[in-house]
Amino acid sequence: MKKLGNYLLTLLFIGFIFGIGAYMQFGEKEEISFYENRTLAKSPELSIEKVVDASFSKDYESYFTDHFYEKGEWVKGYIQWQRLTGQTFIQDYFIDEDDWIYPKPGTYKNINKTVEYMNEFAEYTRERNIELMLFSLPNRFLILDPEYPSHVISGVEFANKRYFLNQFSKIEGLRVFNLAQTFRDQFTHEELKDMYYQTDHHWNVDGAFVGYKTIYNILNEESAYFDEPSFNENEFEKVCYEDEHFLGSYNRQLYELIETDDAVCTIMPTNFDFNDVEVYKGPIEQQFQVPWTDIYGTGLNKNQRVVAYGDIFTDDYREFSIINPAKAEVGTKVLFIKDSYANPMTFWLSQHFYQTTFYDIRHNQDRPLYQYLEENKFDMIVFLYNDTTVFPRMYNFNMEPDSYDF
Repeated sequence: MKKLGNYLLTLLFIGFIFGIGAYMQFGEKEEISFYENRTLAKSPELSIEKVVDASFSKDYESYFTDHFYEKGEWVKGYIQWQRLTGQTFIQDYFIDEDDWIYPKPGTYKNINKTVEYMNEFAEYTRERNIELMLFSLPNRFLILDPEYPSHVISGVEFANKRYFLNQFSKIEGLRVFNLAQTFRDQFTHEELKDMYYQTDHHWNVDGAFVGYKTIYNILNEESAYFDEPSFNENEFEKVCYEDEHFLGSYNRQLYELIETDDAVCTIMPTNFDFNDVEVYKGPIEQQFQVPWTDIYGTGLNKNQRVVAYGDIFTDDYREFSIINPAKAEVGTKVLFIKDSYANPMTFWLSQHFYQTTFYDIRHNQDRPLYQYLEENKFDMIVFLYNDTTVFPRMYNFNMEPDSYDF
Protein backbone atom coordinates (compact mmCIF):
# COMPACT_ATOMS: atom_id res chain seq x y z
CA MET A 1 0.00 0.00 0.00
CA LYS A 2 2.85 2.35 0.89
CA LYS A 3 4.58 1.50 -2.38
CA LEU A 4 1.39 2.30 -4.32
CA GLY A 5 1.11 5.62 -2.53
CA ASN A 6 4.66 6.51 -3.50
CA TYR A 7 3.91 5.66 -7.13
CA LEU A 8 0.80 7.83 -7.09
CA LEU A 9 2.68 10.71 -5.52
CA THR A 10 5.43 10.43 -8.13
CA LEU A 11 2.88 10.31 -10.96
CA LEU A 12 1.06 13.35 -9.59
CA PHE A 13 4.33 15.25 -9.32
CA ILE A 14 5.34 14.32 -12.87
CA GLY A 15 1.85 15.21 -14.14
CA PHE A 16 2.05 18.57 -12.40
CA ILE A 17 5.44 19.34 -13.94
CA PHE A 18 4.40 18.32 -17.43
CA GLY A 19 1.01 20.02 -17.04
CA ILE A 20 2.61 23.32 -16.08
CA GLY A 21 5.10 22.92 -18.91
CA ALA A 22 2.32 22.30 -21.43
CA TYR A 23 0.40 25.31 -20.16
CA MET A 24 3.45 27.56 -20.37
CA GLN A 25 4.07 26.36 -23.91
CA PHE A 26 0.56 26.24 -25.35
CA GLY A 27 -1.80 28.02 -22.93
CA GLU A 28 -3.40 31.36 -23.74
CA LYS A 29 -1.47 34.22 -22.15
CA GLU A 30 -2.43 37.76 -21.20
CA GLU A 31 -0.28 40.59 -22.50
CA ILE A 32 -1.13 43.07 -19.75
CA SER A 33 -1.77 42.51 -16.06
CA PHE A 34 -5.01 44.26 -15.10
CA TYR A 35 -4.23 44.46 -11.39
CA GLU A 36 -0.55 45.28 -11.72
CA ASN A 37 -1.28 47.65 -14.64
CA ARG A 38 1.84 46.66 -16.58
CA THR A 39 2.92 44.73 -19.65
CA LEU A 40 3.77 41.12 -18.84
CA ALA A 41 7.00 39.43 -19.89
CA LYS A 42 7.07 37.79 -23.31
CA SER A 43 8.39 34.30 -24.01
CA PRO A 44 12.16 34.74 -24.50
CA GLU A 45 13.82 33.75 -27.73
CA LEU A 46 16.06 30.70 -27.34
CA SER A 47 19.58 31.08 -28.67
CA ILE A 48 23.03 29.71 -27.88
CA GLU A 49 24.25 33.18 -26.94
CA LYS A 50 21.44 33.71 -24.45
CA VAL A 51 21.98 30.29 -22.90
CA VAL A 52 25.71 30.92 -22.53
CA ASP A 53 25.35 34.37 -20.93
CA ALA A 54 22.46 33.10 -18.72
CA SER A 55 20.08 35.79 -19.97
CA PHE A 56 17.66 33.17 -21.30
CA SER A 57 17.15 31.58 -17.87
CA LYS A 58 16.68 34.99 -16.29
CA ASP A 59 14.16 36.09 -18.94
CA TYR A 60 12.32 32.77 -18.76
CA GLU A 61 12.05 33.08 -14.98
CA SER A 62 10.31 36.46 -15.45
CA TYR A 63 8.05 34.96 -18.11
CA PHE A 64 7.21 31.95 -15.93
CA THR A 65 6.45 34.15 -12.92
CA ASP A 66 4.23 36.51 -14.93
CA HIS A 67 2.23 33.74 -16.60
CA PHE A 68 2.01 31.06 -13.92
CA TYR A 69 -1.34 29.26 -14.12
CA GLU A 70 -4.09 31.26 -12.35
CA LYS A 71 -1.49 33.60 -10.91
CA GLY A 72 -4.14 36.15 -9.92
CA GLU A 73 -6.03 33.64 -7.79
CA TRP A 74 -2.81 32.57 -6.07
CA VAL A 75 -1.97 36.21 -5.29
CA LYS A 76 -5.49 36.88 -4.00
CA GLY A 77 -5.23 33.87 -1.71
CA TYR A 78 -1.87 35.04 -0.40
CA ILE A 79 -3.24 38.55 0.25
CA GLN A 80 -6.19 37.11 2.16
CA TRP A 81 -3.84 34.92 4.18
CA GLN A 82 -1.72 37.94 5.09
CA ARG A 83 -4.77 39.79 6.31
CA LEU A 84 -6.08 36.77 8.21
CA THR A 85 -2.75 36.42 10.01
CA GLY A 86 -2.68 40.09 11.01
CA GLN A 87 0.16 41.40 8.84
CA THR A 88 0.66 45.14 9.30
CA PHE A 89 1.32 45.84 5.64
CA ILE A 90 -0.20 43.87 2.78
CA GLN A 91 1.41 44.61 -0.58
CA ASP A 92 2.85 47.67 1.20
CA TYR A 93 -0.61 48.89 2.23
CA PHE A 94 -2.15 49.27 5.67
CA ILE A 95 -5.86 48.48 6.08
CA ASP A 96 -7.42 50.02 9.16
CA GLU A 97 -10.34 48.63 11.16
CA ASP A 98 -12.83 50.53 8.96
CA ASP A 99 -11.33 49.02 5.79
CA TRP A 100 -9.74 52.28 4.68
CA ILE A 101 -6.53 51.63 2.76
CA TYR A 102 -3.38 53.70 3.36
CA PRO A 103 0.13 53.45 1.91
CA LYS A 104 3.23 52.44 3.80
CA PRO A 105 4.89 55.57 5.24
CA GLY A 106 7.53 57.07 2.98
CA THR A 107 11.04 58.42 3.33
CA TYR A 108 12.69 61.83 3.23
CA LYS A 109 12.94 63.56 -0.15
CA ASN A 110 15.75 65.69 -1.54
CA ILE A 111 13.72 68.88 -1.28
CA ASN A 112 16.76 71.17 -1.49
CA LYS A 113 17.13 70.18 -5.13
CA THR A 114 13.44 70.87 -5.63
CA VAL A 115 13.88 74.36 -4.13
CA GLU A 116 16.87 75.00 -6.38
CA TYR A 117 14.84 74.15 -9.48
CA MET A 118 11.92 76.36 -8.39
CA ASN A 119 14.20 79.29 -7.58
CA GLU A 120 15.53 79.17 -11.12
CA PHE A 121 12.02 78.90 -12.53
CA ALA A 122 10.72 81.84 -10.50
CA GLU A 123 13.58 83.96 -11.80
CA TYR A 124 12.65 82.94 -15.34
CA THR A 125 8.99 83.95 -14.88
CA ARG A 126 9.91 87.24 -13.15
CA GLU A 127 12.05 88.27 -16.09
CA ARG A 128 9.09 87.67 -18.42
CA ASN A 129 6.37 89.16 -16.16
CA ILE A 130 4.54 85.86 -15.89
CA GLU A 131 2.36 85.48 -12.81
CA LEU A 132 3.46 82.41 -10.82
CA MET A 133 1.48 80.52 -8.16
CA LEU A 134 1.52 77.12 -6.50
CA PHE A 135 -1.50 75.52 -4.85
CA SER A 136 -0.56 72.71 -2.48
CA LEU A 137 -3.58 70.42 -2.68
CA PRO A 138 -4.53 68.36 0.41
CA ASN A 139 -3.27 64.83 -0.13
CA ARG A 140 -5.56 62.12 1.25
CA PHE A 141 -2.82 60.47 3.31
CA LEU A 142 -1.74 63.69 5.04
CA ILE A 143 -5.14 65.26 5.61
CA LEU A 144 -6.64 62.07 7.09
CA ASP A 145 -3.49 61.24 9.11
CA PRO A 146 -4.06 57.47 9.56
CA GLU A 147 -3.34 55.80 12.90
CA TYR A 148 -0.68 53.21 12.20
CA PRO A 149 0.31 50.63 14.83
CA SER A 150 2.73 52.01 17.41
CA HIS A 151 5.70 50.08 16.02
CA VAL A 152 5.40 51.80 12.60
CA ILE A 153 7.57 54.87 12.13
CA SER A 154 5.58 57.56 10.33
CA GLY A 155 5.45 61.32 9.98
CA VAL A 156 8.17 61.78 7.37
CA GLU A 157 5.70 63.06 4.78
CA PHE A 158 4.52 65.73 7.22
CA ALA A 159 8.10 66.84 7.75
CA ASN A 160 8.68 66.89 3.99
CA LYS A 161 5.64 69.10 3.48
CA ARG A 162 6.51 71.55 6.26
CA TYR A 163 10.05 71.99 4.96
CA PHE A 164 8.83 72.26 1.37
CA LEU A 165 6.25 74.97 2.11
CA ASN A 166 8.66 76.86 4.34
CA GLN A 167 11.37 76.94 1.67
CA PHE A 168 9.00 77.72 -1.18
CA SER A 169 7.45 80.63 0.73
CA LYS A 170 10.86 82.34 0.60
CA ILE A 171 11.12 82.25 -3.20
CA GLU A 172 10.74 85.70 -4.74
CA GLY A 173 7.91 85.94 -7.23
CA LEU A 174 6.21 82.69 -6.21
CA ARG A 175 2.97 82.77 -4.25
CA VAL A 176 2.22 79.55 -2.36
CA PHE A 177 -1.17 78.53 -0.98
CA ASN A 178 -1.66 75.63 1.42
CA LEU A 179 -5.19 74.34 0.79
CA ALA A 180 -4.89 71.68 3.49
CA GLN A 181 -5.01 74.37 6.16
CA THR A 182 -8.21 75.75 4.65
CA PHE A 183 -9.74 72.26 4.65
CA ARG A 184 -8.82 71.65 8.29
CA ASP A 185 -10.22 75.02 9.34
CA GLN A 186 -13.58 74.31 7.71
CA PHE A 187 -14.24 70.60 8.22
CA THR A 188 -14.15 67.89 10.86
CA HIS A 189 -12.18 64.69 10.35
CA GLU A 190 -15.33 62.76 9.45
CA GLU A 191 -16.36 65.46 6.97
CA LEU A 192 -12.92 65.27 5.42
CA LYS A 193 -13.23 61.49 4.99
CA ASP A 194 -16.37 62.12 2.95
CA MET A 195 -14.20 64.05 0.48
CA TYR A 196 -11.85 61.17 -0.28
CA TYR A 197 -12.16 57.68 -1.67
CA GLN A 198 -11.89 54.80 0.75
CA THR A 199 -9.80 52.71 -1.63
CA ASP A 200 -7.95 55.24 -3.81
CA HIS A 201 -5.18 57.76 -3.20
CA HIS A 202 -7.18 60.72 -4.58
CA TRP A 203 -9.93 62.98 -3.36
CA ASN A 204 -13.41 62.32 -4.75
CA VAL A 205 -15.50 64.87 -6.63
CA ASP A 206 -16.71 66.50 -3.38
CA GLY A 207 -13.16 67.12 -2.16
CA ALA A 208 -12.05 68.34 -5.57
CA PHE A 209 -15.02 70.71 -5.74
CA VAL A 210 -14.09 72.28 -2.39
CA GLY A 211 -10.54 72.58 -3.72
CA TYR A 212 -11.80 74.29 -6.88
CA LYS A 213 -13.95 76.70 -4.89
CA THR A 214 -10.96 77.56 -2.67
CA ILE A 215 -8.71 78.15 -5.68
CA TYR A 216 -11.43 80.25 -7.34
CA ASN A 217 -11.71 82.52 -4.30
CA ILE A 218 -7.93 82.86 -3.91
CA LEU A 219 -7.46 83.70 -7.59
CA ASN A 220 -10.18 86.35 -7.32
CA GLU A 221 -8.22 88.00 -4.51
CA GLU A 222 -4.64 87.41 -5.63
CA SER A 223 -4.47 87.25 -9.44
CA ALA A 224 -4.35 90.16 -11.84
CA TYR A 225 -5.84 87.89 -14.50
CA PHE A 226 -8.88 86.59 -12.64
CA ASP A 227 -11.95 88.74 -12.12
CA GLU A 228 -15.05 86.60 -11.65
CA PRO A 229 -18.31 87.01 -9.69
CA SER A 230 -18.59 85.55 -6.20
CA PHE A 231 -18.57 81.77 -6.29
CA ASN A 232 -22.08 80.31 -6.61
CA GLU A 233 -22.43 76.63 -5.76
CA ASN A 234 -26.00 76.65 -7.08
CA GLU A 235 -24.63 76.90 -10.59
CA PHE A 236 -23.34 73.33 -10.38
CA GLU A 237 -25.10 69.97 -10.30
CA LYS A 238 -23.81 66.69 -8.90
CA VAL A 239 -24.51 63.57 -10.95
CA CYS A 240 -23.87 60.03 -9.68
CA TYR A 241 -23.70 56.88 -11.79
CA GLU A 242 -25.31 54.18 -9.68
CA ASP A 243 -24.55 51.35 -12.13
CA GLU A 244 -20.80 52.06 -12.25
CA HIS A 245 -18.45 50.18 -9.92
CA PHE A 246 -15.42 52.18 -8.74
CA LEU A 247 -12.04 50.50 -8.49
CA GLY A 248 -9.57 52.52 -6.43
CA SER A 249 -5.84 52.52 -7.11
CA TYR A 250 -5.05 50.94 -3.74
CA ASN A 251 -7.78 48.33 -4.10
CA ARG A 252 -6.47 47.44 -7.54
CA GLN A 253 -3.08 46.61 -6.05
CA LEU A 254 -4.90 44.46 -3.48
CA TYR A 255 -6.79 42.55 -6.20
CA GLU A 256 -10.14 44.10 -5.16
CA LEU A 257 -9.87 42.69 -1.66
CA ILE A 258 -11.90 45.51 -0.08
CA GLU A 259 -15.63 45.91 -0.60
CA THR A 260 -16.40 49.61 -0.78
CA ASP A 261 -19.21 52.13 -1.13
CA ASP A 262 -16.98 54.54 -3.08
CA ALA A 263 -19.37 56.29 -5.46
CA VAL A 264 -18.87 57.31 -9.08
CA CYS A 265 -19.97 60.95 -9.27
CA THR A 266 -19.20 64.10 -11.21
CA ILE A 267 -20.18 67.74 -10.79
CA MET A 268 -21.05 69.86 -13.82
CA PRO A 269 -21.90 73.55 -14.27
CA THR A 270 -25.51 74.26 -15.14
CA ASN A 271 -24.87 77.64 -16.77
CA PHE A 272 -21.97 76.65 -19.03
CA ASP A 273 -21.92 74.19 -21.94
CA PHE A 274 -18.61 72.44 -22.59
CA ASN A 275 -19.75 71.79 -26.14
CA ASP A 276 -19.07 75.50 -26.71
CA VAL A 277 -15.33 75.20 -26.04
CA GLU A 278 -12.56 73.93 -28.29
CA VAL A 279 -10.52 71.06 -26.86
CA TYR A 280 -7.09 70.07 -28.15
CA LYS A 281 -5.48 66.81 -27.07
CA GLY A 282 -1.98 68.07 -27.73
CA PRO A 283 -0.87 71.33 -29.39
CA ILE A 284 -3.51 73.84 -30.43
CA GLU A 285 -3.72 72.64 -34.00
CA GLN A 286 -6.74 71.47 -35.97
CA GLN A 287 -5.46 67.90 -36.22
CA PHE A 288 -5.51 67.58 -32.42
CA GLN A 289 -8.99 68.98 -31.82
CA VAL A 290 -11.37 66.52 -30.16
CA PRO A 291 -14.82 66.57 -28.50
CA TRP A 292 -14.59 67.42 -24.81
CA THR A 293 -16.00 63.98 -23.98
CA ASP A 294 -12.83 62.46 -25.48
CA ILE A 295 -10.94 64.01 -22.57
CA TYR A 296 -13.37 64.09 -19.65
CA GLY A 297 -15.39 61.14 -18.30
CA THR A 298 -14.15 58.76 -20.97
CA GLY A 299 -15.02 55.65 -18.92
CA LEU A 300 -18.58 56.57 -18.01
CA ASN A 301 -21.58 54.81 -19.57
CA LYS A 302 -19.29 52.38 -21.41
CA ASN A 303 -20.50 49.19 -19.70
CA GLN A 304 -17.05 48.56 -18.25
CA ARG A 305 -16.80 46.13 -15.33
CA VAL A 306 -15.09 48.80 -13.24
CA VAL A 307 -14.15 52.46 -13.62
CA ALA A 308 -11.11 54.18 -12.18
CA TYR A 309 -10.38 57.78 -11.18
CA GLY A 310 -9.03 58.62 -14.65
CA ASP A 311 -12.19 57.22 -16.27
CA ILE A 312 -14.45 59.57 -14.31
CA PHE A 313 -12.51 62.81 -14.81
CA THR A 314 -9.57 63.54 -17.11
CA ASP A 315 -6.57 61.26 -17.26
CA ASP A 316 -2.89 62.21 -16.98
CA TYR A 317 -2.31 63.54 -20.48
CA ARG A 318 0.97 64.94 -21.73
CA GLU A 319 -0.69 68.21 -22.72
CA PHE A 320 -4.18 69.40 -23.54
CA SER A 321 -5.74 72.81 -24.02
CA ILE A 322 -9.23 74.28 -23.82
CA ILE A 323 -10.14 77.42 -25.76
CA ASN A 324 -13.14 79.28 -24.34
CA PRO A 325 -14.53 81.72 -26.96
CA ALA A 326 -16.60 83.48 -24.27
CA LYS A 327 -13.33 84.84 -22.84
CA ALA A 328 -11.77 85.85 -26.16
CA GLU A 329 -12.03 89.58 -25.42
CA VAL A 330 -9.98 89.22 -22.23
CA GLY A 331 -7.62 86.72 -23.89
CA THR A 332 -5.88 85.41 -20.77
CA LYS A 333 -3.69 82.36 -21.32
CA VAL A 334 -2.89 80.20 -18.29
CA LEU A 335 -0.70 77.13 -17.96
CA PHE A 336 -1.57 74.68 -15.20
CA ILE A 337 1.31 72.35 -14.37
CA LYS A 338 -0.43 69.45 -12.66
CA ASP A 339 -0.43 66.06 -11.09
CA SER A 340 -3.46 63.78 -10.98
CA TYR A 341 -5.17 65.66 -8.12
CA ALA A 342 -6.07 68.37 -10.64
CA ASN A 343 -7.93 65.99 -12.97
CA PRO A 344 -11.49 66.62 -11.67
CA MET A 345 -10.97 70.42 -11.83
CA THR A 346 -9.68 70.83 -15.37
CA PHE A 347 -12.92 71.71 -17.13
CA TRP A 348 -14.24 73.72 -14.19
CA LEU A 349 -11.16 75.94 -14.38
CA SER A 350 -11.41 76.34 -18.16
CA GLN A 351 -14.57 78.46 -17.78
CA HIS A 352 -12.54 81.41 -16.49
CA PHE A 353 -9.81 81.87 -19.12
CA TYR A 354 -9.54 82.20 -22.88
CA GLN A 355 -6.85 79.50 -23.12
CA THR A 356 -6.37 76.93 -20.38
CA THR A 357 -3.51 74.49 -20.93
CA PHE A 358 -2.72 71.52 -18.70
CA TYR A 359 0.81 70.11 -18.71
CA ASP A 360 2.07 67.02 -16.90
CA ILE A 361 5.81 66.86 -16.23
CA ARG A 362 5.67 63.06 -15.89
CA HIS A 363 4.63 62.70 -19.54
CA ASN A 364 7.03 65.30 -20.91
CA GLN A 365 10.36 63.74 -20.12
CA ASP A 366 11.52 64.25 -23.70
CA ARG A 367 11.24 68.05 -23.70
CA PRO A 368 12.25 70.70 -21.14
CA LEU A 369 9.49 72.95 -19.82
CA TYR A 370 11.67 75.96 -20.63
CA GLN A 371 11.67 74.93 -24.29
CA TYR A 372 7.88 74.57 -24.23
CA LEU A 373 7.50 78.05 -22.72
CA GLU A 374 9.68 79.63 -25.38
CA GLU A 375 7.33 78.17 -27.98
CA ASN A 376 4.09 78.97 -26.11
CA LYS A 377 3.36 82.25 -24.34
CA PHE A 378 1.32 82.42 -21.11
CA ASP A 379 0.18 85.18 -18.78
CA MET A 380 -0.01 82.91 -15.74
CA ILE A 381 1.61 79.67 -14.64
CA VAL A 382 -0.12 77.81 -11.82
CA PHE A 383 1.08 74.61 -10.16
CA LEU A 384 -1.62 72.21 -8.98
CA TYR A 385 0.33 69.59 -7.02
CA ASN A 386 -0.85 67.53 -4.08
CA ASP A 387 1.23 68.20 -1.00
CA THR A 388 3.32 65.04 -1.24
CA THR A 389 4.60 66.09 -4.68
CA VAL A 390 7.85 67.52 -3.37
CA PHE A 391 10.44 65.36 -5.16
CA PRO A 392 12.86 66.91 -7.66
CA ARG A 393 11.74 65.15 -10.84
CA MET A 394 8.44 67.03 -10.80
CA TYR A 395 10.36 70.33 -10.78
CA ASN A 396 13.20 69.41 -13.13
CA PHE A 397 12.08 71.88 -15.78
CA ASN A 398 15.29 71.78 -17.79
CA MET A 399 15.50 67.96 -17.86
CA GLU A 400 18.84 67.95 -16.07
CA PRO A 401 20.27 64.44 -15.51
CA ASP A 402 19.79 63.42 -11.90
CA SER A 403 19.35 60.30 -9.77
CA TYR A 404 16.10 61.20 -8.07
CA ASP A 405 13.10 58.99 -8.63
CA PHE A 406 9.47 60.09 -8.83
